[in-house]
Amino acid sequence: MDNLIPTHTLEHEHGRPISFERIAIADGEVRNSVHRHDYHELFVFASGSGTHMIDLTPQDVVTPSAHVVRGGQVHHLVRSGDMEGFVVMFAPSTLSDPMRRQDAQEVFRGMDQALGLPLDTYKLGILSELAAMLEGEHGDGDDAQIHVQESFLGIMLAKCARWWRERMPDENARDAVQTDLIQRFRTLVEAHYLEIEQVREYADKLRVTPGHLNDVVRTRLGSTASSLIDARRLLEAKRLLLHGTLSVKESGYAIGVKDPAYFTRWFKKLEGVSPVEYRTSVRDRYK
Repeated sequence: MDNLIPTHTLEHEHGRPISFERIAIADGEVRNSVHRHDYHELFVFASGSGTHMIDLTPQDVVTPSAHVVRGGQVHHLVRSGDMEGFVVMFAPSTLSDPMRRQDAQEVFRGMDQALGLPLDTYKLGILSELAAMLEGEHGDGDDAQIHVQESFLGIMLAKCARWWRERMPDENARDAVQTDLIQRFRTLVEAHYLEIEQVREYADKLRVTPGHLNDVVRTRLGSTASSLIDARRLLEAKRLLLHGTLSVKESGYAIGVKDPAYFTRWFKKLEGVSPVEYRTSVRDRYK
């Protein structure tokens, strides 16, 4: 499917697991093409304005603020010429440290609830100073430089995670073990949703019973484990219908649904409209 929506590759394009770019003033409006990545991005918008669509959710960019785009998400940024800020690009391998991974997961979860993290002058200053130090480590990309960059990235993620916790205090009261199970389940679904549909198979990989997995998902999220799998497949179908060039039949086949009639019934059951109706309405809205 990667040939349908362009996928940017960090190691290929930048030659290292962490890269940094500044958002500089331009002569006029800048419109980035629709694409996705095999890495994560932390955007910090210091000034200016724009519209940022992450997957199917467009939202005005209110500055200063931070946005996160996870690997695999489709996004499209339209920004004013006077916008300034920066973006840190980091490969999944940079999250091998358990604490850094946990902070990143908190930030990702926060972004699932709200597109942007508002920043005040103090918070913007902290992230800007850390970014400047991370940028200063760009060079040949030897192991020592990468280690320092990962440290600065870790501090940035830890700060953003703390600020998210301050905005969503109820998150702190949730059971840590259940939170970890949900995160591991979502990670597995992200990796295998095209080939694994059954809750039992995910439960086996997580070394829990299907009943326990469903109970935790229902308690924490108010839905079922199977609905999370369906939601991920539906998201990919909607991405393809909005941004891709495949027919409706081919879009269903691309997410593993071989029967066009079943794809239409499945999509309408979850979305409330047929794939054809969805494609027509969403493209009219965002064209």
